[in-house]
Amino acid sequence: PFVSLCRMEKTSSGFGCHLFSQVVKGGPADKAGLADDDGVVEVNGVNVEKSSHAEVVEMIRRGGNTLEMLVASKNVYKQLKDKGMTITPRLVGEGPSSQA
Repeated sequence: PFVSLCRMEKTSSGFGCHLFSQVVKGGPADKAGLADDDGVVEVNGVNVEKSSHAEVVEMIRRGGNTLEMLVASKNVYKQLKDKGMTITPRLVGEGPSSQA
């Protein structure tokens, strides 16, 4: 999917992604549909496009054991932004791409 709403539950090893650039295969993020180099648009319903890495990490920590991220593939993110479009969950279409 080009725009995905990924929902995941934390396991003993975390959510299964590192610095939003590497997705651990078989981890919660992978099972929820997150891919390497996806652009993170929202975390738990809050837009984070202008947030620092530290701010996003803190939001994830405050969210507890459940995480929902709206993400867009790198190319689609750039195309939508170049057109001045706001990326929202409405672009997902059918709703969450997956749940883990």
